[in-house]
Amino acid sequence: MKEATKDIAVDTAISAGTAYIAGAAVAAAAQTTAGAAIASAVGTAGASIAGTTVGGASIAAGAAITGAVTGAATAAIASTMAAATAVTSAVASTAVGGAIATAGTAIAGTAAGGAVIAAGAAVGAAAIAAAPVVLPAIAIGAAWKVGKKLFSRKRW
Repeated sequence: MKEATKDIAVDTAISAGTAYIAGAAVAAAAQTTAGAAIASAVGTAGASIAGTTVGGASIAAGAAITGAVTGAATAAIASTMAAATAVTSAVASTAVGGAIATAGTAIAGTAAGGAVIAAGAAVGAAAIAAAPVVLPAIAIGAAWKVGKKLFSRKRW
């Protein structure tokens, strides 16, 4: 279980990093004249493919999968947040929890504590800002990986 968790964490980090870099590269390239021309050609090709039966079905399937994953993730996050809030409230109501909360407030009031909090907020803001680029890239990467496994020439 430990090894599987480690492998999943490493694979997730690599996928997210690759998706972020790919998204940034695409965004940078799209701002050039050549990039705009390529984006236009890709858009035209995409519209042509979407107009076919197979392309339309593939796009619809992708949208359905994305919706299902997003819904499941939203539900999981909501239930995790509710559980975390309940645990936090329970711990904070104890003498030890109250002392920890007081210490945390005191630490946050120091220069170093404030800097750590500001850095965490900056990292969180960067992650949220990157999400519209990163999440679709991760979905595309996952679809590519599944398609590659399904349609590879190797047979098990």
